[in-house]
Amino acid sequence: MADLVLDYSRPGDILELEEIVEGAVSHTRVVAVKPVPRAVALYAADAMTTLRAAIEHTLYAEAQHLLGKTLTKDQARTLDMPAHVTPEAFDKWVQERPRRGAPPSVHRGTPLVARIQLLQPYQLRTSPEEHPLRLLAAHTNTAKHRSPAVTATRIGLVLPDDDRGVHVPPPTGEPVRPADVLATARRDVQTGLSIYPAVGIQRPNTGTWPVLLKELERLAEWTRKIAIPTLITGSSEVDPLPATFDISTGHLDERTAIEAGSYVSATDKTAKALAVALARDELPEVLATHPDRPPRELFVQWLAGLDDDDVLARFDRLKFAVTPAQMLANVAAVDEYIAEARAANGHESPNAQS
Repeated sequence: MADLVLDYSRPGDILELEEIVEGAVSHTRVVAVKPVPRAVALYAADAMTTLRAAIEHTLYAEAQHLLGKTLTKDQARTLDMPAHVTPEAFDKWVQERPRRGAPPSVHRGTPLVARIQLLQPYQLRTSPEEHPLRLLAAHTNTAKHRSPAVTATRIGLVLPDDDRGVHVPPPTGEPVRPADVLATARRDVQTGLSIYPAVGIQRPNTGTWPVLLKELERLAEWTRKIAIPTLITGSSEVDPLPATFDISTGHLDERTAIEAGSYVSATDKTAKALAVALARDELPEVLATHPDRPPRELFVQWLAGLDDDDVLARFDRLKFAVTPAQMLANVAAVDEYIAEARAANGHESPNAQS
């Protein structure tokens, strides 16, 4: 899913914009929004269903482990991970377990029930509807029984190159739609806009639109770092599970394969890929504004020969200048990059003065 979001989110490819003059001001207005691929919503629902299944499977395995033998079909049917927003609702769930024929390990007063209680949404007193378990239940119940997950593009940030005389409405947190105004400026102001769209997902229980990748990251982190360790050990103060391991091949010892997994999450990989795409797109634009007017293509070719980490390192050196020292550092970096690009294209030595 993250790969699809990355392909969709390439710079400058999501929004079609127009300038509308109205009296003494000019509005930057949305004409059209590129549709989010349906597969994004389907993969998101699959991911959340799998996360919830991981919790349910852990609960089942732990109940069976504590019982010391295979659960009967009737006992297995009584096991589910509750997600209650009030203590009273959870207490009712516990009270019903013996009557439903649940195994002794999930009766009142047992260690496993105490662990389940630690994970209940009502423990987040100020906003139980935003607890990860509650969100996971809301997303998966809707996707399985009511309608597919709902995704849409929203605006994360709009930054004018020069904010003097430019007004940017605060983000609404809602999907962006045609006719939305992203910025308004005086007619005599000419400045560029950096617009950062993001794919959002609607929370079925609250109607809000968090960024999809951040929502999934939060749920995945909570599942592997909090929920599963707590169900097994009673605490999250343990070494975390890896974020991923290779499931495309079979393993003779899957436990060892999991231990050898990566702690870099899909969101981390996507964030880096987006940063690299932004750097490869914007760095040539910045360098081409040098007074010597070097061609933009010179820097595109230079960056094509660098790996992603090298591109990010060079891009990160250029900071927003708020002090004379930072301005001088930026000038020095730009001169160095121009010399390096020219040398890479056979024009001159990388140590030559620009």
